[in-house]
Amino acid sequence: MTETTQNEDLPYTPVEDGIRLALRVTARASKTGITMLDKDTAGRGLFRIRVAAPPVEGASNKNLMAYLSKSFSVPKGAVRIESGEHSKIKILHIGGDTKRLTEIAEDFIKKVS
Repeated sequence: MTETTQNEDLPYTPVEDGIRLALRVTARASKTGITMLDKDTAGRGLFRIRVAAPPVEGASNKNLMAYLSKSFSVPKGAVRIESGEHSKIKILHIGGDTKRLTEIAEDFIKKVS
């Protein structure tokens, strides 16, 4: 998996086999969805996302991955957590057509900006 040019203000990074998303996840929300753009402590862009499931026995991670699978129109197996499985800050990989996934991520940015 080769990383392409990265703009640290963006909450995603195109890679050769899809994209990586940087997320700050809040569990136990009234509904699941991306709420806004934010930055981590190092100033890198990330999406803030809320998930309805509690952070118990991986339920919030499963809810998160199902939501992203549906939102990016990819199979559930195409979404995986690269880092932060037990953290609020997560890096996820979504496999698929990089150009199409980048366009979807850009649409999310427009909706929450």
